[in-house]
Amino acid sequence: MSDFKKNFSSSPSGVSPVKAWLNFDGTDADITATMKSEGIDSVTDNGTGDYTINFTTAFSDLRYGMTTGCGASSNTARGNGTIGVRLNNAIAHKTIGWVRVACFQGGGSTFNAATMNPTDATLTFFDL
Repeated sequence: MSDFKKNFSSSPSGVSPVKAWLNFDGTDADITATMKSEGIDSVTDNGTGDYTINFTTAFSDLRYGMTTGCGASSNTARGNGTIGVRLNNAIAHKTIGWVRVACFQGGGSTFNAATMNPTDATLTFFDL
């Protein structure tokens, strides 16, 4: 195990706050086959920039945290994006076993509501 991985996956108490992490290219035909991850069982591509991430082991409750980032470099979507829990009316898109996220073009003053397939998406999930 590399020093980075060993240090990243444990705290002084020996308990890791990081339960799962994922890095993927949303333009790949088979995201699960090419992703790099731990604690992630699979990723389902629901359409442009819309993904369901299935955890290997479910969280104990819905109070888990996540940090995210995404970006793209293509003719149709360039630069940084914003990725977060997909909200659609009152339908639950965050459960203990999976979360549905969307990657949107832009950020800051250039944000718009168009989704994009990121060439680089990173998500980290924390047990709080």
